[in-house]
Amino acid sequence: MFWVDAVSINQNDIPEKNTQIQKLAMIYNRATNVSVWLGGEDSDSGRAIEFIERLLRLEDFDPLTKDPGTPAEWAALHNLMQRPWFSRRWIVQEISLARSATLFCGSQSVTWQDFSIAISLFVARYRDLRALFQSSKDFHNHPNYLGEVEALGAKALVNVTTKLFRKSDDGVVLERLLSLEALISTLTLFESASPHGVIYSGKMAMHELKNYYASGKTKMYPEKGFIQGRTLVVTGFPLDAIRVKRNPAYEGIIPSGWLDLLDWKGPPERVPDRVWRTLVADRGPGGLLEPPAHWVLACKWVFEQRVRRGHINTNELITSGKCPSIATEFLRRVQAVMWDRMLVLTQGSRRSKKLLALVPPEAEEGDFIVILYGCSVPVVLRRHRKRKAEADTLYSQSTRTESSFSSSDERMTKPEIALSRATSDATGSDAEITQPSTPASRLFVGSKDVDTAYVSTGVWRPSNTGQSEQELHRLPISLDSRHQYTFIGEAYVHGMMAGEGFKHQKDNGNKLRAFQMV
Repeated sequence: MFWVDAVSINQNDIPEKNTQIQKLAMIYNRATNVSVWLGGEDSDSGRAIEFIERLLRLEDFDPLTKDPGTPAEWAALHNLMQRPWFSRRWIVQEISLARSATLFCGSQSVTWQDFSIAISLFVARYRDLRALFQSSKDFHNHPNYLGEVEALGAKALVNVTTKLFRKSDDGVVLERLLSLEALISTLTLFESASPHGVIYSGKMAMHELKNYYASGKTKMYPEKGFIQGRTLVVTGFPLDAIRVKRNPAYEGIIPSGWLDLLDWKGPPERVPDRVWRTLVADRGPGGLLEPPAHWVLACKWVFEQRVRRGHINTNELITSGKCPSIATEFLRRVQAVMWDRMLVLTQGSRRSKKLLALVPPEAEEGDFIVILYGCSVPVVLRRHRKRKAEADTLYSQSTRTESSFSSSDERMTKPEIALSRATSDATGSDAEITQPSTPASRLFVGSKDVDTAYVSTGVWRPSNTGQSEQELHRLPISLDSRHQYTFIGEAYVHGMMAGEGFKHQKDNGNKLRAFQMV
């Protein structure tokens, strides 16, 4: 069964067209595959698609950027990138929402994933290709034969679609990341038949992120009086508690146990986003911009070098003389992120999946990962009782406390009971407030609201609204709490770095509270 825009919608019936446009997000994200027709075959389109297959063999990539016999292949790929389809604004939503997509050109085809990786590789070595064309008589020794890469719609499309939505491993859209206003400024390279086309396509894209926004647009609370004696009072909510940890990555070595927590069997299986994005903390070189799309290929190459159930020595790979330059760039970023960091998995609950995180090596099982108002990244806190409690009392209690973090396993061991009680206390009675109930049409989720136009596909969008001042002022900040907390360090939590924690808070009933840090 096919759904075709130009056929399935009566383009001359404006009311019908407007109604159907509102369903595009659902249609494209629920499709088994989105098929794109680039046009008929020409003199070099076949060469371009065959060249993409060569580019994806990472060991061959560096030689291809220097081989004097390859300018024709690079030029063919450049020509394919300039097909008219890549300049249409509507394609932003068509590709971004797709669980999988295939590009067809004449009798040949290539998956969108492979195409986007090839384009990312092309852009990464674009300047190196100037010398290649300068030495080619077939291209008149013209170093600027390929023109300006920034003007290519295909390049802009790859950039936008890799950052537009957060998706599950099977491609289901979980969240839209930025606002309509932020998106429109990124679509200048794309054409549209009308201003409405700008707005409709603009409802589904974003600009580059340059920092983390784990706490959204919230500000530190309380703004005054947050230091009382030797205690710092901060406001936030717990995401979850650390349940399983693995050895830290000392001296640039990725421990073998990390692969178990990543829940990935390794090559030849496709590298899940949560794996490679966690290893680089979802940032590119220098930690500012989004990671390039081709790093998924670099991650696959790195794990292919791993001896069965062995460690990965990133230093040895980099200095081996066999490491492709793309993989070297990836590994440099991995080293910067994981050095002296530990990979952990949180406890999760019936309503919440377990979270994957990089934390300081001092973190322990039972420590909390918390979103603090005004803090750009999640933090790890360790709770202490102000009065020493008897451990045997905690272990002897056989009835589980009801909490959003309590385990669903009826046969918990003593440490599991302790952890369940500890996380329950983190959402406990003192210094907490209850979130207000609101109509389903405007579900309150901290610094986010549901956009009802996307409810059917589960797409969430940021808004400028935050926790009301009235509610924050209802939060007591006195020092009569039963617990104090120690700051362990900052954390990278996959899928919780751009304000998503507020939805997680709403879904799991985690209470906003004041943390007394000593």
